[in-house]
Amino acid sequence: MQSGRFLPDDPARVTETDELAMRVKDVSLRTRRTNNSEVEMAADLEQTRADRDRFHDLARHAQSQLENYRARTLREISQLEQRTLARFVLEFVPVLDNLELALSHATDGDSTARGVMMIYDEMAQVLRRLGVQSLKPEPGDEFDPHIHEAMSVVDDSGPSRAIVEVLSQGYCIGDQVLRPARVVVAR
Repeated sequence: MQSGRFLPDDPARVTETDELAMRVKDVSLRTRRTNNSEVEMAADLEQTRADRDRFHDLARHAQSQLENYRARTLREISQLEQRTLARFVLEFVPVLDNLELALSHATDGDSTARGVMMIYDEMAQVLRRLGVQSLKPEPGDEFDPHIHEAMSVVDDSGPSRAIVEVLSQGYCIGDQVLRPARVVVAR
């Protein structure tokens, strides 16, 4: 017999008594482990609950961070789209200015002028579909430095700070002025 563990030298010689002795010893060891284990299990259960709560808090925090990341990303994408559109419009606007200039020098009934007008109208429609609005002040309107750019100031019999002449229209997207209307203002 070996110390600490009951095993016969020859497995064929295991008798009922030997089997019973092995079972008793095994139950005895399990009982001792169970008594100690109840205290350990209670401690393990508390640790497991603490771990669960900690992991739950971590999961809520990670979920919150993900939601913030999504919102920030959507906001940044929207801002990038706005900046890209603004750059496009600022590159596109001089073409419209030149078409307006060509139309101002065209004669009525000229087929070329009608073609230029069709192109101008189509380009203006594209800008409107993109959310671009034109700023078209009228002579006599009050000068607003937020949406108008004074190209020159002249003496005029009209009210002070009134727009005398519109040199080119301005453009905006929502509240963002892309290019102010260029005007001549009365002193």
